[in-house]
Amino acid sequence: MDSMRSDTDRRRFITGAAMGLAALGMGGLTLRADARPTPAQGDADYAKRVLSLFGETPEPMVSEEPLEPSPRQGRGPFYMPRAPFRAKVSPMMAKGVPLFVQGRIWGHDTKQALAGVILDVFQASPKGVYSPGGDDWSFRTRMLTSETGYYEYETIHPPAYEFPQAGSGRWRSPHVHMVVNCPGYAELATELMFTGDPRADVDFVGRPPELVKTPERVEIEGVACERVWFDLVLAPRGR
Repeated sequence: MDSMRSDTDRRRFITGAAMGLAALGMGGLTLRADARPTPAQGDADYAKRVLSLFGETPEPMVSEEPLEPSPRQGRGPFYMPRAPFRAKVSPMMAKGVPLFVQGRIWGHDTKQALAGVILDVFQASPKGVYSPGGDDWSFRTRMLTSETGYYEYETIHPPAYEFPQAGSGRWRSPHVHMVVNCPGYAELATELMFTGDPRADVDFVGRPPELVKTPERVEIEGVACERVWFDLVLAPRGR
């Protein structure tokens, strides 16, 4: 009874709050006409100094290594647009080996790191299932690269799974999908894969060596984790 009463009270509170906001004219969340701009703090030089504390700089980064466009793998049949923006792919308390992925996105034509690139990241759950989107965005996220083309996200090491057709005998080795979009560049739909994983020898999609990385094993507060650096290179649109 207590749980039923608390649920009822919670619904009443939410309903009342929504009605109160509507009565105050806040349903559309519009700014008052007499509102003043928030005072600025610092200047461009100040912002540069703050960014430098984190090893970041607004000046474009140029690669000193030769760059080739990253191999394309395709979006696959489980891609869903409009995932929420966040830096964690796996749900809270998801079971598995924590995996931290870091990297930069580069332009093949300029050899510069690209800021503001949108990355769509998704993978299968530990049971080998992809979430449907809508109300369930488990193991799906989007993010933007920084001024230096940098991105990072946290997830868990993905599983191997048999393709949905029961008894098909077609397997995928563990992988993370990444769909990358930037103005002026062709969309890159690719995958991050790993050495030493099961089913690597029978993955029916294929495993380009440029996309296969060896995770670094690290321990964080007593928990065994993996870390991977994974750069991607975008080809100019029309190439």
